[in-house]
Amino acid sequence: MLSIGVEVGETHVGGGLVEEGGRVLQGHHEAAPTSRDAEVAVTRTVEALQQGRGSMPVGIAFDRDAHGPTAGAPAPANRGDLDLARLSEGIGVPVHVDRTAAAAAWAEHLFGALVGQDDCLMIIVGTRISGCLILAGRLVRGAHGLGGRIGHMPLVPGGLACPCGLRGCLDQYASGAALVDRTQRVVEDTAPRGGKGDRLAEVPTQLTSADIIQAALAGDGQAVEQIAAVGNHLGEGLARLVSAFDVSTIALGGPLTTSGELYLGPTREALSRQGLQHDWMRAVELRPALLGDDAALVGAAELARRQIDEG
Repeated sequence: MLSIGVEVGETHVGGGLVEEGGRVLQGHHEAAPTSRDAEVAVTRTVEALQQGRGSMPVGIAFDRDAHGPTAGAPAPANRGDLDLARLSEGIGVPVHVDRTAAAAAWAEHLFGALVGQDDCLMIIVGTRISGCLILAGRLVRGAHGLGGRIGHMPLVPGGLACPCGLRGCLDQYASGAALVDRTQRVVEDTAPRGGKGDRLAEVPTQLTSADIIQAALAGDGQAVEQIAAVGNHLGEGLARLVSAFDVSTIALGGPLTTSGELYLGPTREALSRQGLQHDWMRAVELRPALLGDDAALVGAAELARRQIDEG
């Protein structure tokens, strides 16, 4: 059975026609700068992928506000409101809805880095940090469908202020936004003197995480240091989750993983260092996620298909 998976991002909607086994047969993308645009873009995406094939399961992965009945779990907000009843009516079929990290975790569990791992954790490090726990082979969404928002897990008591109102959240130390903020400060402080951040200082506009990754891969020492620093903080946070949930494997996704061991190495070392007293914690395996940008839409499609199979 074919199914359709759709991921609603910050400014775009991406969808795919997914066959059993997780292969994406056809893709479609739409710009969606607002939530109302997103509803229209999702409908267009589904229509484009259906192409006269008739009704099929539709899964949606997103982290914006949602209201109305959902077949899956409600999603937390980052911007705007999606009316799921109106969306489902426009598509013409019920939709399964999950958080982006949950959908990506399920895809990696079925087809990627977490295959064969029944007690595991999926972490996505983007502008913010999100994740999803799988225990005994089942997604753990929590009472309100919000489980896995680890970016707001306290890391440094009394630390940097977070937009959520707390201080010291993991997001402020280990996210893509944290990497950009700390690197920008260092570059501005050291640029007049030159030195090992010269390549970054040549960037004519505000730095992005892609700029920093590219500079690190080209051998810029300051970029390498800053990526290692955020990796170290992430490893410290992951150690707390491992201690709490006793997972065997962690899959790490998001743009920062494209820097390879420059990022994974310090993360892995910090995770191991925090678990020195426990052999089982040191044995936890940290792997790069394998499905890339398709993970969430593949997972959403599979969760929608499973809902029909079990329904």
